[in-house]
Formats: sequence, C-alpha cells, structure tokens
Amino acid sequence: MLPDGAVLKGIDACNPPDYNSFLKIPDEVGGKPVIGVASYAFSYALIKYIQLPGTIKFIGSNAFSDCYSIENIVLPDSIRSIGDYAFVFCMNLESVHLKIVAIFYSSNLFAS
Repeated sequence: MLPDGAVLKGIDACNPPDYNSFLKIPDEVGGKPVIGVASYAFSYALIKYIQLPGTIKFIGSNAFSDCYSIENIVLPDSIRSIGDYAFVFCMNLESVHLKIVAIFYSSNLFAS
C-alpha cells in the first residue's frame, strides 16, 4: 500500500517554462509528496528531459507515451512499478538513467 501523497495527472501540475525543455517533477504538490505519475499524464507532451523526484513510487501506463521529443529520463531508486507502454513511441529517447534494486515493469515499456 502506498502512503498518502499526490499523483501527477498532467503537465499543468509542473508548470514547465518551455515545453521543449527540462521537466523536473516536484517533490511535493499541495503539501503532499508526489508518489506517482498517472496513466497518460504526460503523453504527447513536448518535453526533452525528465527528472523524477525521489518520492516517486510508480509510473502509470502510457504516462509518457508519444512524447516524441524526449531524449533523456532520470528515474530515482524509489520507483517500484512502471506501467505498460510508459515510454512507448518516445522515438528520440537516447538515455534512461535508472538506479533500482527491485522493480515491476512491463515487457512493452519502451515499445515503438
């Protein structure tokens, strides 16, 4: 069971200054720790780089699908689950930085 916390549902929650730039997801939203990224939360977003905070426990299915501009993703060691097709059709993805011990993920994680 996950602790009480915020689950990001879209790009407005992060207010990036430029959609073609770096998206750093905050540690907290509304005073609650950000523990997840909802399914389809950022699909089709025009962002190049993503950094998730150390509070994130899960990434929902298709959370970053069809983000054609994404080149780099930094995933914290707090991640425990990544949903189906979370990064599908991220055609320009060059690197994924991942430090984990145990994680549940789909075989379709980076399908294209």
